[in-house]
Amino acid sequence: MADRDELDRNERHVTGALIGAVILTAIVIIFVLQNTHRVPIHFLWFERDAQLWLMLLITSAVAIGAAELFTVYLRHRRDH
Repeated sequence: MADRDELDRNERHVTGALIGAVILTAIVIIFVLQNTHRVPIHFLWFERDAQLWLMLLITSAVAIGAAELFTVYLRHRRDH
């Protein structure tokens, strides 16, 4: 019976979060593949043509990083 309990603890379960992450990843990949043309980018004094998918990827990464930092800040503020 101990072997069965150990197997149950070692099994990996598919969660809703994992399914959501896979679906979101597929949507992002499709979006990137549909937006491969070059666009002008203007930021302060910086001006350049870049691929739209790359700019979207960079913007998404920055947004996710900012959200994570904000979450850490709120948790730290709540705990102290």
